[in-house]
Amino acid sequence: MNFNYSGDRKIKHAFVVLLIITFLSCSTIEKEYNPEARILINTDVITGKVQPFVFGQNIEAADPKDIHSPDHNYTLGRTGDGLWDPENMQPQPQIVAAAIETGITMLRYPGGCLVHNFDWHNAVGQVHERPNFTFGIDEYIAFCRSINAEPLITCSAYTGGPEDMADLVEYCNAPASENFPWAMKRAQWGHPEPYNVIFWEMGNESDHGNHDIKPSRKHSPESYSDWVNQSAELMKAVDPDIKIGVLTGTGTGPADPWNSTVLKRTAGQTDFVVVHTYAVNLWGKEPALNEIPVVLQAAMASPDQIEGMLAEYIKIIKENTGRNIPMAITEYNAAYVQERPKLYRFSVAAALFSGDYIRVLLNPGNQIQMAHYWHFINGYWGMLRGNTETGYEKKPAYEIFRLWTSHTGKSIVSTVTESPLIEFEGWGKVKAAKAGNAAEDLSIQLHNGNGHGYQWQAKDNQSLSLQLDNYTGENYPFLGSIPVNGGRTVRLCFESRINSKTGTKTRLGIDVIDSRGWDKTRSGFTIDSIANDLDWQQHRAEMACLKDCTGMRVSFRLISEEPITADVEIRNLKLSMVEDAPPYPALTSFASLSEDKKNLYLVVFNKHHDFKMTASVEFASCSIESVDYQSISANELDAMTWNGLDHGELTLPGTRQFTYTFPKLSMTAFSIKLE
Repeated sequence: MNFNYSGDRKIKHAFVVLLIITFLSCSTIEKEYNPEARILINTDVITGKVQPFVFGQNIEAADPKDIHSPDHNYTLGRTGDGLWDPENMQPQPQIVAAAIETGITMLRYPGGCLVHNFDWHNAVGQVHERPNFTFGIDEYIAFCRSINAEPLITCSAYTGGPEDMADLVEYCNAPASENFPWAMKRAQWGHPEPYNVIFWEMGNESDHGNHDIKPSRKHSPESYSDWVNQSAELMKAVDPDIKIGVLTGTGTGPADPWNSTVLKRTAGQTDFVVVHTYAVNLWGKEPALNEIPVVLQAAMASPDQIEGMLAEYIKIIKENTGRNIPMAITEYNAAYVQERPKLYRFSVAAALFSGDYIRVLLNPGNQIQMAHYWHFINGYWGMLRGNTETGYEKKPAYEIFRLWTSHTGKSIVSTVTESPLIEFEGWGKVKAAKAGNAAEDLSIQLHNGNGHGYQWQAKDNQSLSLQLDNYTGENYPFLGSIPVNGGRTVRLCFESRINSKTGTKTRLGIDVIDSRGWDKTRSGFTIDSIANDLDWQQHRAEMACLKDCTGMRVSFRLISEEPITADVEIRNLKLSMVEDAPPYPALTSFASLSEDKKNLYLVVFNKHHDFKMTASVEFASCSIESVDYQSISANELDAMTWNGLDHGELTLPGTRQFTYTFPKLSMTAFSIKLE
């Protein structure tokens, strides 16, 4: 048992402990570090209500052909990747039990990018007439009902038109009468009662285009907005109670010009704003051995930095719509997209990121209406893996969700955590988290140049003009270089416009790459959407450079599979090293009350890689009767399993405080009975 009893004592005045702990190499021997650490809880101060739809999940149930694969995979449409039994036409009992155990409150369908070629007409009707969609819309809703989860349907922005979206709402929500022929078909096929699907997401990452589907299509912010407005008007004419979600730019941050254009143009139809937040940024790169500790620590530093980004989204939503529209984080995870040396997407680091990020998502100040972990079962990311024949493996994220959903009440209470702070050197989109590094402007000497079908002139060191003359090809002409301090986050900002509309096969932009080269370092970032800028648009992107980086190379990105003739203007080009993020807390916590206010639930994360920590848990306005706890922990961030479940209970009649030693790399969930 990890409790140390301390008798009732008067709560001290609040103090702040600031201790910077540098990142050390991981150790399998857990050491204890005992700074002054406290968790102060005041059950008299209610800060908001728990949004239950934060505990949502994603499933995949459509064909990945020409999206993620050149081949068909009908298992997804036939079984929902394993959650549906097509022979007995019922949910798999083991998966229902797992979904209930992990507390799924909302389920997104039919997937992320898989929606691009999803024609919902193929997923309804008599089962024998849709052999590749035996898990279709009716079956999906049946599964949702079996686990008491709310459905979220993602509509395809590239298959069908506004009338098809309205017909889908009619199929799901309208009464079966002659005025609603699709509802009549639903009744004919065995489902007479409306499903009352409330939440509808308009496309998925539609700014990326429809991948390799033929014909190739890619929405501009204007064409996407027009499709949303036309669809939403028809959809709400069928059912005015539905809620419509519109997309922000994918992984490009609040400053992406897509966002301001879409939010302004769809303001009258938007009920929630969709944001995807993938942390870390390890897309296909195998990290070097000396990079692994910082790559894994990036998952620990991410949640608080993403919270800062969410505040920026709140600001641009209000500025462009005139309203405080809530956000939906319909996809999130740690972005460990690589195979070696381990599958980090299934690691303790990724699981702890998701667990601590839920704390951020539950914060009422962040205006999150719903959130969906990517994703629930099988596929590339699924936290539950296997089948009925071989059994199922529960990845570390599974236990994170089980503990969260079984230890969350209805009302959020005031909780202050006084914790040691940890520094981080920065990786990818995760900024360095240190004390004292201020913002710094970087100077660049821009060069003139030309190539086959293109030429450009530097008007000064912040302005460029680019001429394309029947250009095709892929080129990265050098513009200039900048010196940087390793580990700092570099930001690129500029405004651009083009005088001619381009097709979907043209990508024009600016790259900022480690001067040692992309092939050697796989370190760099790009803004490559200026081919859509028919009027002046602002752009901004940033990335933490590698610790041993001394300079970055700035280049054009000129990619076009079809001839293009156009003039491009770039102005106010600026490069800078941004101010570091603050060091992040080793201990984080979240507390909530049951509906009857007799039980308090407390969730605490110790994100330190090397130290267990003892902290006092103190109550300002009530006494404790008893405490139950469950704790999971690991020795290393790259561990693929937890050490096991530690659990226990303690009776503390009449006290207002107890102490607990939190294992390193742990989540601990308390159920506290109040007097």
